[in-house]
Amino acid sequence: DNQEVYQDCTEKTGAVLVVEILEYQSDVSNGDAASFFFRDLAESNGCSDADCALYSSTVFSLCNSVQHLFENIKQSFMNVSRGCCIILVGSQKVVQGKDVTSTHPSTRDAPKCIGIEMCILRLEQAGTDLLITLSTPSDSISTRSSQDGNSRREQSTVGDAFLEIVSAFRIQDWSLFG
Repeated sequence: DNQEVYQDCTEKTGAVLVVEILEYQSDVSNGDAASFFFRDLAESNGCSDADCALYSSTVFSLCNSVQHLFENIKQSFMNVSRGCCIILVGSQKVVQGKDVTSTHPSTRDAPKCIGIEMCILRLEQAGTDLLITLSTPSDSISTRSSQDGNSRREQSTVGDAFLEIVSAFRIQDWSLFG
């Protein structure tokens, strides 16, 4: 498994982009993949079921027609006969601090709500699940939500920055997968 992490260190967003190349989870169906990977991230973040919410998920076939927005992904995976793209939106309340396993208040920050936008590219032929995850602190989410006054609708939709990242994603070298 490999992981690349990019963080916006400005105070404007504090967003974190993670790209992960994982072993293909053959025991997880495409229909269950959003929940599986969202819960896996929650567990890694030390987030309980009560502190996370999966608002929406959509499964697209890479072999069939994909929405215009994901045309670049479809073109990048033209030689993939079995695969799918899953987009999910959710939130998790996580602790960021020196030691997230500690119960001592001086070594822990207060839990913070972060928005999660995730693209799961399930590449069965390559034996890979590729995840692109954008995590954004709640302050950035509330600012975005308050602009149109409809925070619930905003929470369940994918943001423009994430759509731009996902639609620009390409695999240049397929030998990466063996």
